[in-house]
Amino acid sequence: MSGYTLDNLGITETFYGWFTKTNDIIAQLNSVSGQGVSAAGISGDNLIITLIDGSTFDAGSAVGPTGDGVAGAAITNGELIFTLDSGIAINVGNVVGPTGLTGATGDVGPTGGDGVTGPTGEGVPDGGNIGYALVKASNTNQDTQCRTLQV
Repeated sequence: MSGYTLDNLGITETFYGWFTKTNDIIAQLNSVSGQGVSAAGISGDNLIITLIDGSTFDAGSAVGPTGDGVAGAAITNGELIFTLDSGIAINVGNVVGPTGLTGATGDVGPTGGDGVTGPTGEGVPDGGNIGYALVKASNTNQDTQCRTLQV
């Protein structure tokens, strides 16, 4: 591609490096009198600036190195913590708000099924005749007997 070529513009450059390279681009553009920029775009990884007369400047790479990606995120004690691929943890702070108001009572649900049959109770002891009465035999619970009543 015809045009001017400037040093590679790497994302990892310091601010001073960026500042210097930006000034170089401006100086190159200003050296072409009467020209303006008609377009700019990326070709491959390079930034290409097209002037009104059709000439171009190849400003170098506009794509920086791949950054550290997010490996995971979790909320711990109400704080959002991102973990990067490099293992670095970034705590972005509290992300849990206060407890909200109690919601309205829901509708009554359907009646449940019958429960499990319970064990057989103590009941009335076997024995006794017509006219007998069930009476306590002692002060112990469920200790009963059938006998005639004295009137």
